[in-house]
Amino acid sequence: MKQEEKYKDVVFIYLASPSSDLNQWMEITKDIPGEHYYLNDLQNKAVGNQLESQGAVPAYTIFNAKGEMTFSQIGWLGVETIRTALDKAMLTTE
Repeated sequence: MKQEEKYKDVVFIYLASPSSDLNQWMEITKDIPGEHYYLNDLQNKAVGNQLESQGAVPAYTIFNAKGEMTFSQIGWLGVETIRTALDKAMLTTE
């Protein structure tokens, strides 16, 4: 999905919690396009509070071009659910 032309301007950001093995995370992220961040405990708590995910993994959050949260889900619901949420967010322009 990330390689699809219509998503070329979408920034995919991946956040890893301190409970993730750092060496494994470094290896895995080499092959996944997007921005990757390994959070410390304080950062992880702050992000969890802000996104209301409370450290649940996996959690998915989508923002539109205005920076408004348009989708938030804990747990994987499938590619089509994410695609639909992305398409909806992309309808809102600056």
